[in-house]
Amino acid sequence: MSVSTRNRIAGYMAIVGGILILIGGGTGMAGFLQELSDIIQEMLGSKNQTIETIFWILIVIAALGGLAVIIGGLLFLKNYIIVGKILIALGAGFGIIGLILGLISAVYQGDELKYFAWLTTSLMGIGFILSLIARFVAKRPSADKQKSKKR
Repeated sequence: MSVSTRNRIAGYMAIVGGILILIGGGTGMAGFLQELSDIIQEMLGSKNQTIETIFWILIVIAALGGLAVIIGGLLFLKNYIIVGKILIALGAGFGIIGLILGLISAVYQGDELKYFAWLTTSLMGIGFILSLIARFVAKRPSADKQKSKKR
């Protein structure tokens, strides 16, 4: 199965974005996932090994930040779009949700200009934007197209 031009572009954008995130020192959603894990464990009243293991795996992926985004981009180049999008979401900080939460936080603190400056001029900010765009550009091949190519 060949990779569409759209997914190839998304893959390369994600790879470049991931490299910029790595250089900028981004760690994706690692902190948020750790807090979420602690909250869930507290709600359950005791440590649940299965939940702890699941969150540990997600935290490790997210902590890799740019590396997770690069791997997601490589997966786009192999047409593994869903898994690629998940890795990019974890590595880049959940994409649009992270962007909105960052903006809300900046507005609340009165630092909107500082936030937009960081987002558009830092290596990590530009890498984040590229990875976010890559997630939107990548598209799963439709079943009809796959069937027609096999004939």
